[in-house]
Amino acid sequence: MPTLYDLGHEFKLLCQMLETEERTPEEEESLAKMFTENDDDTAHKADGYLKVVANYSAQIEAIKSEIDRLKGKVNTATKAKESLLNGVKLYLSSTGKDILFGNIGKFRLQKKPQSVKIINDKIIPEKFFRIIPEKKEIDKATIKDALKAGEEIPGVKMSEPETYVRIY
Repeated sequence: MPTLYDLGHEFKLLCQMLETEERTPEEEESLAKMFTENDDDTAHKADGYLKVVANYSAQIEAIKSEIDRLKGKVNTATKAKESLLNGVKLYLSSTGKDILFGNIGKFRLQKKPQSVKIINDKIIPEKFFRIIPEKKEIDKATIKDALKAGEEIPGVKMSEPETYVRIY
């Protein structure tokens, strides 16, 4: 029976190997051995791997939560920036100035280029429309049904069912 230290060391090595995008053949072999050695210790190893998977799941959730928190900070900073710029715009407009100089930069009141606003697209003459071809897309569900019914379709084949690991 491996010691707690041995299991901790093996856990750390496993995490390092899994987080490495490119593995050497020796590392691949070592990783495979971790899955196949000591069949009598299989349940114990399964528990260890379940803990590793749970650890990664928790990391994923924590990262997603941090992303949401940072998105909130981005929105807050964006609104604060817009508020400051609106204050400068109000100051420049009310004083009749076009430029506000500072020691490290300047603000300048400028007009945006003109743009077209569509009020009612139903009454615009045809010559102002351009035709964009429809996007052609393959319907995999229909192809799957046809293949299952025995139809031969060039350029297509049914894939073999893949296996995956499910955690209960």
